[in-house]
Amino acid sequence: MTDKNNFKLNVCYSFFKHVVLMSILLLSLKVSSQSPAVKGTVLSEESGQPIPGVTVIIKGTSTGTTTDFNGLYTIDAALETILVFSYVGLEEVELTVTKPIHNILMKENLTGLDEIVVVGYGTAKKRELTGAISSVKSKDLNKTVTSDFATAIQGRMAGVSVRQGNAAPGENANITIRGITSFQDGGSGPLYVVDGVTYIENPNITPQEIESIEVLKDGASAAIYGSRASGGVILITTKKGKEGQMKVSLDSYYGVQNITSGLPLANTLEALYINDLQYRYDEDFNYPDNYPNPLDQNPDGLEYNTDWMNLLQVDLAPIENHSLNVSGGKNGLTYSVIGTFFNQTGALINSEYKKQSLRSNTGFKKGKFTVQANLSTNFSEQKREPYGIIYDAIRLQPYRPPFDITSDVFQTNFDNDDQNTLRISNFAGKTQARKF
Repeated sequence: MTDKNNFKLNVCYSFFKHVVLMSILLLSLKVSSQSPAVKGTVLSEESGQPIPGVTVIIKGTSTGTTTDFNGLYTIDAALETILVFSYVGLEEVELTVTKPIHNILMKENLTGLDEIVVVGYGTAKKRELTGAISSVKSKDLNKTVTSDFATAIQGRMAGVSVRQGNAAPGENANITIRGITSFQDGGSGPLYVVDGVTYIENPNITPQEIESIEVLKDGASAAIYGSRASGGVILITTKKGKEGQMKVSLDSYYGVQNITSGLPLANTLEALYINDLQYRYDEDFNYPDNYPNPLDQNPDGLEYNTDWMNLLQVDLAPIENHSLNVSGGKNGLTYSVIGTFFNQTGALINSEYKKQSLRSNTGFKKGKFTVQANLSTNFSEQKREPYGIIYDAIRLQPYRPPFDITSDVFQTNFDNDDQNTLRISNFAGKTQARKF
């Protein structure tokens, strides 16, 4: 009876032992089948070169690895596991594991690059900066129709004052940072740094040539430039080429200008009334016996109601800009060539501005060896409206007959009024068209 019971116990023990061993074996096979080694190479989509230091993690976990100097990675990941590839300046890539080898292409993250700003001689992430530094990118500069980059940043930077003295074509705006720092001529102006080259005055760069503008507003951020930066520093980075296929882009616009808020002047009846009041209460005149009636020298004056300011304005004055950019690069050599033509006809007669500019940025990089060559040239012609012509138009009476400002000959019908003859002669001479 005892042997029979021992036999049953041995059978049960043997069965239990085999079940445990089979369970451990199956569990090991399952774990092994869930975590095969996945490997591959991470390459740049633009250049085709391997990218070292790319972070590879299993999504939702802290398990991960990085690519080596040749862009190779190896990670234990089960099928249907999602791998996340990330690198500063490149777009994040998510991949579902379906086979043992996965090669990855990563491309530049333009949004991420926008967060990098120039600070002195280096760069920093925008989120790490305070209000001491402001940045404006190329896409925002091109939203303003102007030939002056200073006008393009107006209202886009806190603490940066941009004032345009007049609206004449080709006039550059004045920039002050942190208010007036000196009463000397030009003492409050900022220091301009274009691709590392310093300028005391506005470098007159077209907005289409600029990649980004950074403004250093406090003394600490501008300290590396010394006393020249007492009025702040404006760092301008021009467009550079990138390795890859050659790119050709055209930026062009055309528009017209009109003066919508002119200076209102008195009409004929109002001018005669003002003239009557002027002499009625003047003790030096014996009114009305010695009253100088304007209609005595101009008997047909009531037939006219001339708006002299309107004669000075150019309706639908055209403004246009055309910019062509060719860029690219290969094997460490990059290039960018930008040509710009700008033409603006002023809203007042005899005013116009033309500008042609050309910028070439060429770079070569091989290992630690870097060479950069920048060439820039521009030609501009500015013609302003005659001096004091608006004041002359205000002084002329509306009851005087108008004349053709495009004509070389004009006549007056008030021979006995030398003062007004001189006024109208000077005004007519200033309105004669002058070409470049």
